[in-house]
Amino acid sequence: MAKIENILEITGLAKSYGPVVALKNANLVVRPGEIHALMGANGAGKSTLVKILTGVIEGNSGSILLNGKEVKFSSPDNARKNGVAPVFQDPALIPDLTLGRNLRLTGTDEKRFLIEIKNMGLSGTIGATSLIPKVQIIPIKPKKINMLRKIKII
Repeated sequence: MAKIENILEITGLAKSYGPVVALKNANLVVRPGEIHALMGANGAGKSTLVKILTGVIEGNSGSILLNGKEVKFSSPDNARKNGVAPVFQDPALIPDLTLGRNLRLTGTDEKRFLIEIKNMGLSGTIGATSLIPKVQIIPIKPKKINMLRKIKII
């Protein structure tokens, strides 16, 4: 079996609303271990790309390969079940709840979340030994938000 080189590959993705072009010929490749940020001017198509990728809207053309297989998500729930979910600038968490309870509010499978944390290599890095057990019990405080943003990248 051949090794999958790209986790995500977007080729020629486009979206128009009548004469208005919201996204034109977007291309993106994400390999294991990489972290990407979408940046650009207002109207550049960032939100449109994320909405297509997460099943909120359908693109007019182009392709999305996830782990080497072409996908077309029919809904955000369908995308999430396949491991694709947006991470917004504001994590929109409820500060008085534990991370585990926040995960349950979003319908996130906690066991899969823990597996993804381990797959990202966090189990072998500084402080990660205590990170995994804390995932279900740490209260969310403002000083923890940066750590939570890192955790939410799955």
